Amino acid sequence: MQTIYRKLRGYNPPSVFQPFKVEIKLGTPLLLANPYIHGDSILTALLMKRVLGDEYYTLPAKSPIPIDKILKLPLKQTKGVYHASVSQFDTDIIKTETVYKRFDEEHLDKVKTRITKVRLGQGFYKNYMMKFPVIPTKTVIFYYNGSMRECENILNDLIALGKKTDIGYGIVRKITFEKTNTDCSFVKDGKCMRPFPARDFEGEYGIPSVAQRLAWKAPYWDKKNIAMCAAPGAIFYHRGL
Repeated sequence: MQTIYRKLRGYNPPSVFQPFKVEIKLGTPLLLANPYIHGDSILTALLMKRVLGDEYYTLPAKSPIPIDKILKLPLKQTKGVYHASVSQFDTDIIKTETVYKRFDEEHLDKVKTRITKVRLGQGFYKNYMMKFPVIPTKTVIFYYNGSMRECENILNDLIALGKKTDIGYGIVRKITFEKTNTDCSFVKDGKCMRPFPARDFEGEYGIPSVAQRLAWKAPYWDKKNIAMCAAPGAIFYHRGL
């Protein structure tokens, strides 16, 4: 693990930042397990894969590493929060699709392991039928404030978004980058664009209309990163108004 930490700490991002927009064109619908995708989590995953190579797939799945302390993204930070919005879609339509997985006996002879019993109720070969929310969006937009050139270099590795990309969901067709005059990564047109601790930013933005217990930094599945946050989509008002 120390070798992995050393490699991640060895990445030195540029320090010249600017606000910009990333527009991703999809060729297939987007399947999600959450309401949105965090823009900084995409950069984190892609950058870790690039820096670590095959070692990325040996990282512990249930014991989070302190990624915020050992890997610095090419993004501006304010009070520990990266300037990266959550995903913005071109539609409000949400559908559901059922995904099936079952063990195929036809290819059992190709499994290179000594299997005496195939368990279909648990483990790797478990059969399941699950329903997922599907968003038929053709465009996904993220707002960032960071090194546009470095982020473009990293995001060029992105081939798909969301869940179940191995069966064809969320295939990326084209990514474009555009400079913006204002930083829209935290707030755009009075609307919250990413989770951030509400109390820490009340002086800058005011009180959010919706505050929830949400993770505000990667890894977003780690419960330790949850706090009372301004929720994406919330609007802000000031005391006394």
